[in-house]
Amino acid sequence: VLQPAEVLYKKNVLVERGSFRPVCHVHLDMLSSAETQFRRDIGPDGGEIVRVMELTMRNLRADGGEVNRTDFLARADMLAAAGMTVMISDYFQYYLLAAYLTQFAKKKIAIVMGAASLREIFDPQYYTELEGGILESFGRLFKYDLRLYIYPFLDPATNRLTTVENLAVATHLQKLYGYLVDNGNIRALDSYTREHLQIFSRDALKKIQAGDPSWEAMVPADVAKVIKEQRFLGYRPNAGDVDRTARERAVTGVT
Repeated sequence: VLQPAEVLYKKNVLVERGSFRPVCHVHLDMLSSAETQFRRDIGPDGGEIVRVMELTMRNLRADGGEVNRTDFLARADMLAAAGMTVMISDYFQYYLLAAYLTQFAKKKIAIVMGAASLREIFDPQYYTELEGGILESFGRLFKYDLRLYIYPFLDPATNRLTTVENLAVATHLQKLYGYLVDNGNIRALDSYTREHLQIFSRDALKKIQAGDPSWEAMVPADVAKVIKEQRFLGYRPNAGDVDRTARERAVTGVT
């Protein structure tokens, strides 16, 4: 467990928010692609970039409104297995997250998200508690010179790729959206791995719980290992896995 100042103080911070249930190749590709663009933007002498995977409390709550501690610990362990620094926050609105990070970072802050998530933050329903509504929320978010890096979304049903250039927003918000793009606050990522666009956590989770071994190709090897060893996310070994584990133990002399 780390203090925020230990990790973030006077650093450039790159944050990826998600449910990570489980963490898949697409999540790491998203972060890697954003880091490449972030380094290009701040320059080779711009200082260290700290990469953070963030979980909000809303993503950790069970249906009854309470935090599912077992699920929370599993996600933290999976992210740690992927070599990530994990942040748990209660800042559902991005402008609150930005304000928190600014207390420590003091340099550049960037958030990477998928195009589908970008569409959601242009939904006015999330800002009814603010007197100025969505305009106030974006004013608070971008006053810290924060930038959003947008990873494309591939619709599995239509095979249509949604990017910064063709994202559909409400008519009355199109000029605001265009301004933020033109101003560089919202930036498209172009160094992504296309085959990873077809990977979705929800599909991997269904396969894990159904005993379909193809889920292993969707996650990093170290993540697959910890899921199987700890039986996270409803994983249950099949007969082949049990036999293979027994053979490995016999070879290594483990009983």
